Amino acid sequence: MPHRETPAPRIGLIPSLDGLRAASVAIVFWAHAEMPGGVRGGTGVTVFFFLSGYLITTLMRVEYDRHERLSLRDFYLRRVLRIFPPMYLAICLGLILTALGTLTAPVSAGGVAASAFFYANYWKIAELEGIPEGLGVLWSLAVEEHYYLLFPLLYVAMRRFLPRRGHQALFLALICVAVLVWRSWLLLHDGVNPVRVYYGTDTRIDGILLGAIFAIVLNPVYGDVRLPRRGVLGALAGASTLAFMAFAFSRIVATDEAYSWGYTVQGLLLIPIFAYLITAPTSWAGRVLNWKPVAFLGVLSYVMYLVHAPFLYAVQHVLGLPHVVEVALAAVATFLFAWGVNLAVERPLATLRKKISHAGESTTMMAASR
Repeated sequence: MPHRETPAPRIGLIPSLDGLRAASVAIVFWAHAEMPGGVRGGTGVTVFFFLSGYLITTLMRVEYDRHERLSLRDFYLRRVLRIFPPMYLAICLGLILTALGTLTAPVSAGGVAASAFFYANYWKIAELEGIPEGLGVLWSLAVEEHYYLLFPLLYVAMRRFLPRRGHQALFLALICVAVLVWRSWLLLHDGVNPVRVYYGTDTRIDGILLGAIFAIVLNPVYGDVRLPRRGVLGALAGASTLAFMAFAFSRIVATDEAYSWGYTVQGLLLIPIFAYLITAPTSWAGRVLNWKPVAFLGVLSYVMYLVHAPFLYAVQHVLGLPHVVEVALAAVATFLFAWGVNLAVERPLATLRKKISHAGESTTMMAASR
């Protein structure tokens, strides 16, 4: 029988995660809209990576602790129902806007295939063209899908052969160190273009695995460790937030050296931030992130992330209005499209995912999970 150190908790919607999604998609939108401040959209993607690693690993941990097994079939089916329909709708939107002439970049069968079959990140590394305009963001979805494909198999193996959570975390930490070394080698020894390490699954997977480590040994949902008092943890989270935002706004970090270690540092900084926001939803930051309008944007964030750039570029190509007006119109179009997809597609499929889940109460989290 597998070793279990902690019983599975009864959990619902984890506080602050939807708000963090909303903040992340706002950072990405602001960057792609080229609004003042010079914010780097990649920092929002880093949050998405960490959040995915944390949430999905938490779901797997709960299911395994409750049933002493993980249904790989059900896991993959839930992921397909969550990821595929909105993504293919976004690809169709890009193709329709291109056919109408509102998006002007050329589209190729290869680019569409790269978008549809989750290798857009390596397509971009190869500097190939043909992905529908604005859907280059699918590179990050490719990284996450590679994680969804492989990590459940690794997790089941760890639960069998490394039953203690500390050993599981150590094993994943060693993988993160290996990724850091590999990324540094590519940049500082081979002198590759930073684009190579920015988009590659092999050079970005540590951002997701750090979230998985957090879920395995520091999970607030499980009460794995005794956290510092709220004031101390809040101060640590505040300092970590300031340091993290330095990556979002500072040009200093846009060096080869920073690209090599920067993703690791950002992931580590997110640990106290997530720990505080999950355990202190009544703090001022928690109240902001859990405010219903903000949380609702988080629910829509997946589709908003997929379609915001096509709408931005389409509005800019067609209207010729002042930039801030175009950005506002694109934001409204993005929100309305995402809301419509949520009503017509995501909610019905969320109900279906609950029916096929072994994870009981944990499926309420799955309804909003990316």
